[in-house]
Amino acid sequence: SYGRWTSTNCRRGPARVAVAIGAGGVESVRAHVGGSWEAASGRVVDLGAVSAPEAASYFLDVAEKLDGRAARNTLLAAVIADSADVGARLLAIGQRTSNAAETRRRAVHWLGVFGNASMVTPLTELAKTGGEEKKSIADAALFALSRLPGGAGLPSLIELARSAPSTRSRAQAVFWLGQSGAATADDFRFLRDLFARADSRQMQDQILMAMSQSDDKEGRQWLLSVARDENAPVESRKKAIFWAGQGGVPTADIAGIYDAVSNRTVKEHTIFVLSQRDDKAATEKLMSIVNGNGDPELRKKALFWLGQKDDPAVTKAISDLVMKP
Repeated sequence: SYGRWTSTNCRRGPARVAVAIGAGGVESVRAHVGGSWEAASGRVVDLGAVSAPEAASYFLDVAEKLDGRAARNTLLAAVIADSADVGARLLAIGQRTSNAAETRRRAVHWLGVFGNASMVTPLTELAKTGGEEKKSIADAALFALSRLPGGAGLPSLIELARSAPSTRSRAQAVFWLGQSGAATADDFRFLRDLFARADSRQMQDQILMAMSQSDDKEGRQWLLSVARDENAPVESRKKAIFWAGQGGVPTADIAGIYDAVSNRTVKEHTIFVLSQRDDKAATEKLMSIVNGNGDPELRKKALFWLGQKDDPAVTKAISDLVMKP
């Protein structure tokens, strides 16, 4: 996939790889699947069909000598090779500290696709020691744990959410637990219990975001309870409303927050979240705010967001409001 995710193009066919060789060895690698391939000419040498395991082994060897984009493309050439077992080699590349950091990170990242339950322990160690900077090896290890087949890495993610050595790693463990697709109701219950004990706003923000991925009613109601909690930090309440809006929380429940809270900032954010929904219930709630007798500034906000909707009925309602004597 290149470019925007909406233009992903999946094809079947042979993996075709072009390797540019310079004075120092391999300089760049381009990999494609399927499609046509220009005939060899000039200084181009066509090797023809090559055994997939042999090709994968070669490209993994080359990847360890490269960095950045060149390493990324070379690892791609290795992992798309059919019938090649690359998991153990990817782990070895990720663990080897003499390799370039980006090469190690990419190799560990691919373990989320090609790893198995035997990788849980080494990936957990990498998550603990792989650094706390953005795009670190620790981040890649946490991602891989979240993608291992059968949810094999989820217990480790839970433990890392509790006790990873850095705040960033704990927050990332929470994020990938929520994004895993294999998290259970018990896993989400653990996150809700962790919220009150979280030692940073970053952790709490990731828990709120993760909860929006939950399909159970209990998780949705919990988000609403955080939004309504007058003793909670305003920013946490705003994020709870936002993620409730992004999840499967019914519009009527979000609209109910507006009536249930007294904090003006929280009310204003609820108006914004309602404005992002296209259903009739959201429009009707915004209209009721505009036509009500509440805070004039909040009524103006609701009117502004209504004005952004491309809905003839809304346009007429606003026109009638403006023309009202």
